[in-house]
Amino acid sequence: MTISNIVNEMVGLGLVEVVPGDAANSKSAASDTATQRSPGPQPEKIVLAPSAPNVLAIWLDKLHLTTSVFALNGEPSYQVVQSLPAGITRSDLIEKLLTAAERAVNRTAKNIIGIGVAVPGIVNPASGVLEQVIGFPGIAPLPLRSTLSERLKLPVYVANEINAAALDEIYFGYGREQDNFIYIGLTKGVGAAIVSGNRLVQSNPDIGGELGHISINFAGKLCECGNRGCLELYVSEPIVTAQISAAARCEFPDLASALTYARQSTLANVTVRKLRWDFLSKLAIGITNICNITGIVKIVLGHNASLFDAAEMAELQDLVSQRIIFDQLRSAVEIIPSEHRTMSSAHGAACILLDDIFRGRLDLSKTP
Repeated sequence: MTISNIVNEMVGLGLVEVVPGDAANSKSAASDTATQRSPGPQPEKIVLAPSAPNVLAIWLDKLHLTTSVFALNGEPSYQVVQSLPAGITRSDLIEKLLTAAERAVNRTAKNIIGIGVAVPGIVNPASGVLEQVIGFPGIAPLPLRSTLSERLKLPVYVANEINAAALDEIYFGYGREQDNFIYIGLTKGVGAAIVSGNRLVQSNPDIGGELGHISINFAGKLCECGNRGCLELYVSEPIVTAQISAAARCEFPDLASALTYARQSTLANVTVRKLRWDFLSKLAIGITNICNITGIVKIVLGHNASLFDAAEMAELQDLVSQRIIFDQLRSAVEIIPSEHRTMSSAHGAACILLDDIFRGRLDLSKTP
């Protein structure tokens, strides 16, 4: 379907309006000043219609449940983050999920066009079932689509959380400047998503690239995935944060603050500084591996890695540049934080649905 056909369909359904450039500027809080605009009539622009519905976005990770409502332009109007108790059962999780979703729908004045759900692990996009997830025992298989659609009577779209975050970056972040980049999310594990030609490279089933489960030491520690020496055993946020906290005899709330302390503080001992260097070096190895495989050297660090200081970003960039095997690509390496930092997958959950709308894959006439 062509862009013009998609736009015409969205106009006909009352989702967007095509207005003169000056009118669009007047509707935008960030309108250009007169000195910035070129003289003469402004080209027509597409703006969100006042009657346009919203999207319900659900991000489920291993520690939290985040429920949001977004406009079609990505602006949030509602967001609630709930902590999940350790060892939560599948049935309790489903009930918490349904309660949170119903509350979000009831709190918004506009219609909901559909639900996007971002989750860790392996997703069957056809059935909307979370089929497997490491480190979240007893949860999979989780029939997200059927469970939510039966209760809320809305279409449901499910995807891996790292892929969802990359979609957010395509539409609202780095993808507005670059057509090819790699999104890397760091929390307890490490995930990666590849964007090529401004489109997400996807597998079926939907798997966020398990960068954390590439082995960097074949004789290393045993990972819960069954392999040895997996990257996430050495760069997992809780593991490294605990190591630096113990060595510094100081509790750090997150990895970013621990790394900053290790770099800046005159109190940081040799062990603390070595732990920081070891973490950055091993993460750089993982990033370099995926760069050398794909030839893509633009990197977006997301999830908790997005909180790293500029110094850590620059040091990682240097380490990766040194290890890239293609001479002509070394100077092109760039590492930046994600647009929505730790909430990339929350925004990305909405983008699962928005991507189908903007690519013309969703029949809008059949949506609520």
